[in-house]
Amino acid sequence: MSVEIWLYTDSGSKHTLRQHLLEHGFVPSRSRLVSLPGYSYFYWFDGDDFRSTVGVEASVYLASLETEGNEIWSRLGAQCWVLHTRTRASASTYDRTKQNEMIREARRKFGGKFYNDWHGWNRYTPIPPETHTPAERGIISIYNFLELKLAAIPTVLPKPYIVAPEGNKNLATLLREIDPSTYLYNAMLPYAIAAIEYFFSQVFIVMIRYDARAQSKIAKENRRIYMEDVLGISRGEKTIEDLVAGWYSFQSLDGIHRAFADWLDIDFWAMMRKRKRIRNRTIILSDALRELIKMRHELIHRFEFDYELDRERLIYIFGVVEEVIKTFLRELEASHGMRLSDEINV
Repeated sequence: MSVEIWLYTDSGSKHTLRQHLLEHGFVPSRSRLVSLPGYSYFYWFDGDDFRSTVGVEASVYLASLETEGNEIWSRLGAQCWVLHTRTRASASTYDRTKQNEMIREARRKFGGKFYNDWHGWNRYTPIPPETHTPAERGIISIYNFLELKLAAIPTVLPKPYIVAPEGNKNLATLLREIDPSTYLYNAMLPYAIAAIEYFFSQVFIVMIRYDARAQSKIAKENRRIYMEDVLGISRGEKTIEDLVAGWYSFQSLDGIHRAFADWLDIDFWAMMRKRKRIRNRTIILSDALRELIKMRHELIHRFEFDYELDRERLIYIFGVVEEVIKTFLRELEASHGMRLSDEINV
């Protein structure tokens, strides 16, 4: 759920409310919904230690600019300057806390009363205590970003344009070779590997950033660092952990295994030797991943299309990717005591 809070001030002005937001780390931005004339828009996000997930949106405007007939506006009976804040459904405890703080401090400065669309007049949003470590928040954030895209694939993936008659395999093969959807399905294969590479490289970076043994090992490394990387670190474009991740190929199962084994004592291969049932198929994850990587290699490097790749099989392939990720997260909970499943469905 998104939470919106409107503060209808007694003494606030456009200038003082804008200044209030700027002093508390907000930056001018465009509205993420609909931009309206006379409104000033702002945005806040705290990326340190993965505190924010979506941040806080804010706007400043004169109450009379609200749509006539608005129930809240009609109860005021007077013009006033309004501070409006919004957090989205996936907001973190830090985002919700920031939203409450902005309204609380602005009300202390400028008076007035506020309306919370979930809790009513002059009621702040109840916020449970934060229970996750920075590493857990980072992994949850990475998973949510990826899962949103993976979950959309079965919905948006088009069906074949040409339907072959049953019982004629030769004709079916010919029609698949000229069906545009066949080429689309093949073009999606590299994205399955990209999802694996993105997830495991980013999780690796997060975990070594907050692992004491990994940080001690980094401090003892004597590898040569290129000046380009030094400049990237000095400008805040890269981190030391990014450089360490760059020493491994996360498109390769061996590369993923070596990275996690070398730095975190995690046996990736042991995790992937498990049998799983995905869309009525019983598989060993490592075997399915090897086959997927082989298919991607033949497509990218030899331009070989798999004309047997249909919509159902492609959905199965992305199901394998999702199960690989979830299996890894479940193992992290079991072996490293991480708390993840209370926030994500693994």
